[in-house]
Formats: sequence, structure tokens, C-alpha cells
Amino acid sequence: MEIMVFGTQKLKIINGIIPSAIVGYTGAVGNYRKVHLFYKEKLIFTPGDIGFSAYEINGVKVGMMICFDWFFRRPQEHWLLKELR
Repeated sequence: MEIMVFGTQKLKIINGIIPSAIVGYTGAVGNYRKVHLFYKEKLIFTPGDIGFSAYEINGVKVGMMICFDWFFRRPQEHWLLKELR
């Protein structure tokens, strides 16, 4: 099983988001937008608006976070209670 996870900075006209994506052999598997912005990121970017999703890749469920998101319990609680049982 090989997958690639990567992030980019995609700016909109006024506000921006910090997205990442999971890509496998068959193409795009899923994406995520950083929810918890750190320090001065709040001056430039907009928090993600698609929530915390889990993606199944060859029978393995995977959740995504970016950088400062790990500091908060919300993503992990969501996955443990709803998606990654």
C-alpha cells in the first residue's frame, strides 16, 4: 500500500485556506483543510470548513491533521468516537 499525503497553500482573493490531500494509485482519496490556525496564520488564512474525515485505504482507516491541529482534542475525539473504531 503506497499513498502520498501533501499540503499546499492555496490563497483565495481575500482569505486563504491551508489544505492537504491524500493520493493513492487510483487517484485522489481525500482532502483536509487545517482547522486550528497558529499565531499569525490567523491574519492570513481562514480555518478549514470541511471537518475531520477518515478515509479507508486498502482496509486501513486514516485521519488527517496539519501542524497545530494535533494540539487540540477535537480531531482525535471525532475519529475515536465516530469514524476510526
